[in-house]
Amino acid sequence: MTAMKLSEEIESLREFLVSLQQQSDQAKATPILFSQLIKHLIQTLKKLELTDGESKFRALFDSEVIPFMTWHRDGRILDANDAFLRLAGFTHDELKRGELRCDSLTPPEWNQRDSLIQSEIETKKKFGPFEKEYVRRDGSRVPVLIGGSALTSEGDVVISFVLDLSEQKRTQQKLREQAVLLNSAHDAIMVLDMQDRVLFWNSGAERLYGWSAEEAYGNDCRAMQFKNDPAKLDEIKLAMIEQGKWTGELRQVTKQGREIIVQSSRTLMYGEDGQPQSILSINTDITEQKNLEAQFLRTQRMESIGTLAGGIAHDFINILSPILLSIRVLRDRFTDEESRRSLELLQESAERGAALVRHILQFAKGTVGEFISFQPQHLLKEIVKMLKETLPKKIEIGCRIARDLWAITGDPTQIHQIVMNICLNASDAMPFGGKLVIKAENVYLNEKGERVEVGAAADRYVAISISDTGVGIPEQIRDKIFEPFFTTKPQGKGTGLGLSTVLRIVKAHKGFLDVQSDVGKGTRLDVYLPAAASSEARSIIESRNKIKFGKGESLLVVDDEAAIREVTRSTLELYGYRVLTARNGNEAVRLYAAKKNKIAAVLLDLMMPHMDGVVTIHRLREINPHVKIVVSTGMKAALDSLQVNGERLSGFIEKPYRAEELLQLLSKVLNRRSKRQGLNFR
Repeated sequence: MTAMKLSEEIESLREFLVSLQQQSDQAKATPILFSQLIKHLIQTLKKLELTDGESKFRALFDSEVIPFMTWHRDGRILDANDAFLRLAGFTHDELKRGELRCDSLTPPEWNQRDSLIQSEIETKKKFGPFEKEYVRRDGSRVPVLIGGSALTSEGDVVISFVLDLSEQKRTQQKLREQAVLLNSAHDAIMVLDMQDRVLFWNSGAERLYGWSAEEAYGNDCRAMQFKNDPAKLDEIKLAMIEQGKWTGELRQVTKQGREIIVQSSRTLMYGEDGQPQSILSINTDITEQKNLEAQFLRTQRMESIGTLAGGIAHDFINILSPILLSIRVLRDRFTDEESRRSLELLQESAERGAALVRHILQFAKGTVGEFISFQPQHLLKEIVKMLKETLPKKIEIGCRIARDLWAITGDPTQIHQIVMNICLNASDAMPFGGKLVIKAENVYLNEKGERVEVGAAADRYVAISISDTGVGIPEQIRDKIFEPFFTTKPQGKGTGLGLSTVLRIVKAHKGFLDVQSDVGKGTRLDVYLPAAASSEARSIIESRNKIKFGKGESLLVVDDEAAIREVTRSTLELYGYRVLTARNGNEAVRLYAAKKNKIAAVLLDLMMPHMDGVVTIHRLREINPHVKIVVSTGMKAALDSLQVNGERLSGFIEKPYRAEELLQLLSKVLNRRSKRQGLNFR
């Protein structure tokens, strides 16, 4: 072969290597090491400055960069460099004796691959790259990647370069083993390039985010996980460039659009050149943990509200108590119609104020009020009347209440509260006016909560529906409206406790709710409450019972509030009692010890400074074990301390109370024959 011809073949080999490089850059399946090898060979060819073609070829052939061999199409290996002989396990002497053949190096199962090589040489004058195996002289096998080009125009002499894939195969196996471990990890583990494209995506990431590895590869994680806050990723990358890593909480989204919170640890990975090459990201789903923390914080907040409410309840109820006690006296003195209406309004306002404090306490402490059987139509009509007097005139109020409405068992004040809460929300949803309708009817519901015909096997419910023509509730927040502290109202316009209180009360009454809403058209909220089992029920609009007068009995009134002492004294004296008063427990014990034979009963405030009601009762019992004691307090929870100490009371009345209630209770206590009776709750 002439030097010019050999030079042309070397140039042809260079062009072939360039084409292989382009293929390897585009094909993910081409091993990275082979791609790097091709680039190195091209650089080597460029560096050869020999003018003689044969010398140039010899220098390339004998280089230790890669194993080379030349072979004839009949299978004879004509020449090989030291790198190839070490790979195959043969010597130069064996090569010279002609003992090396391509078919002797190839296992039988790879003959089809060799046929493909022959075919490509005939048609293209080049072949590869192909993976196959060689059998070494000692019988061991080695995986190789081969490629080559014909050195003659006839294509009968071929030069091949061979890459030992043993180390790469071991590396790939190790990577597969590591991938199995990574895929078994519960955390989402990802590798991203510097453009935030996914290079690796383990099974944990598939479970957490919903995208399969095939779907994730090559995609931008910004669009996948940070669509709600893409700027956050730029902030993280800046921190990583400065510090090499970043750790923190992230709010992300899944394939299904579900919002999640993850604890993310991101580490910058560097290449051999010291430049940032990729990002390792390990994300742990902490959504449930954060929800539990939020629930815990809400619980703490509710406990704080309970503590605050407990602190103000005593003082606030003591303010209302003299007002309610005075109304009875004022009603007897002022009998004209105008005074009567004013006193009724005053009494109703004071009772609502007291009920409000109790409900704050009940909401904070998770307790419920006293349940009775009552007819709800009177309550609903009272609410409608109140709404017409208080809501803006631009809101039209309608009422459709069945005349034969069944009785329900529950706390009337709490039922009043849930209806009012819903109505006030409805009013807020109609800032420019609209129509509010309260409807109540009897319904039969089956186990699925579906309405059925009268007489079918089903449970009886009273359905109270409140509908409005307001702005409606968007579907995306409809499931959140009953969560504590969730509100769409502006700052300072709502606490977010209204509907959560409604839900808590309805559940306590063994009922349920149904919400239907169309944005721009209005909302309807249905409250279903079980009907009372008994047909007997009393109206919550109590008739004016006949006043029970005293018969000159002496009573000891003990309260640390001067206003309550004085109003109670004047009221009881007006209705036939003689009254002694004490400011605290110490004074009460001294008075009772001095006049125990004249005092018929003791009306005692349970919450007092210095000596509280529990200690006072104990001291009074020491003087007279059969003393009749009526406890008054605005906090029923305080009675637990009496039960712990085994104290038995003659009666109990909850502050604030009306004069009628106090007079009726005292009449019962004083006329009772037995001296050892349990608690008497009004």
